Amino acid sequence: MKMNLNETINNILPTELKAKLKSAFMQFAETPVTEPQQEPIKMAEIKLVDGNVVSVEGEFVVGAKIFLVTPEGLVVAPNGEHVAEDGTVITVMDGVITEVASKEEEAPEAEAMPEQMAEIAKMKCEMASMLAELNSLKAEFAKQNETSKLTLSAINKIIETPVAEPVEMKVDFSTLTAYQKHKLAKYGKI
Repeated sequence: MKMNLNETINNILPTELKAKLKSAFMQFAETPVTEPQQEPIKMAEIKLVDGNVVSVEGEFVVGAKIFLVTPEGLVVAPNGEHVAEDGTVITVMDGVITEVASKEEEAPEAEAMPEQMAEIAKMKCEMASMLAELNSLKAEFAKQNETSKLTLSAINKIIETPVAEPVEMKVDFSTLTAYQKHKLAKYGKI
């Protein structure tokens, strides 16, 4: 009886190992690739003296990303100074707040390094994003590593199993030609 590869593997591998392999590979089939889920971003809004509304992720602080609220949605706020109705002046460069100054307070300390503070805040956001992505990749790698180990154990089991039982042929020497008898004697088969 001749078996195909599927039947042969099913006969060789233990049922427990087949079940583990199936579940390991099924998790990849069932799990779509998704972006890491992030917590919802809290947005703060403030109305400007020109009637526009600006919004930021979190609070109006140096380094926060700032957006102009439009009927089409949020767009990056233009560079320059934006004056709020309460008199607060917000300076924006490349969509990031570089300075926040109230009318009453003109703090020289806040003006000392606005560009560096904005850059630091931007780097912190990027690092948090990269850390979340790294953790996601580590978890995915661990799953794939476990699946690889199961696969290798199945392959080793298949390799260790003989492909076929050795067959000893019984030859009726009376039916052989002289040449065939000579070959068998030459290779030690007689």
